[in-house]
Amino acid sequence: MYFFKAIALIASLLVFDNIYDYQLTGINGDAINLSDYQGKKILIVNTSTNSEYAGQYASLEQLYQKYSDSLVIIAIPSNSFSNEPNENDSINSYVMSTYNIHYLLTAKMNVAGDSIAPLYQWLSENSQPVNNDFCKFLISSQGDVIGAFDGTIDPMNNIIQDMIQNH
Repeated sequence: MYFFKAIALIASLLVFDNIYDYQLTGINGDAINLSDYQGKKILIVNTSTNSEYAGQYASLEQLYQKYSDSLVIIAIPSNSFSNEPNENDSINSYVMSTYNIHYLLTAKMNVAGDSIAPLYQWLSENSQPVNNDFCKFLISSQGDVIGAFDGTIDPMNNIIQDMIQNH
């Protein structure tokens, strides 16, 4: 029993200092290893189907279609701002039937607060904390945070596109 407690303690002390150290769970339960995307830019967005910004699912798809050769988009459903009461199956059904997305969609996770997911803890420490739905973090092809955008900024914004093309 003490062995398992020691292993749990060691695991809780592990510090991830690189975006590629993280693994996420896809909406269907599949593993998403961020290390698989080294050499590409990654746009990480916390999403919510009941958010006032939910129309950005369509903009994310448009952005993905435009830059799919060099950009990975990861949409992460979250109820951290009380706009995503649905479970993974319902979220997936809604997003696929309404927006027919082709980018990655993860299982629901906390992006703020006391039970913040490790990836979002890292993003917050390396950029800024998430303060609403549809906040976006742009990661360079080397794994550095090169841009953070509030939920009010549409994914097709020229600033985001310029950073994708030129950084």
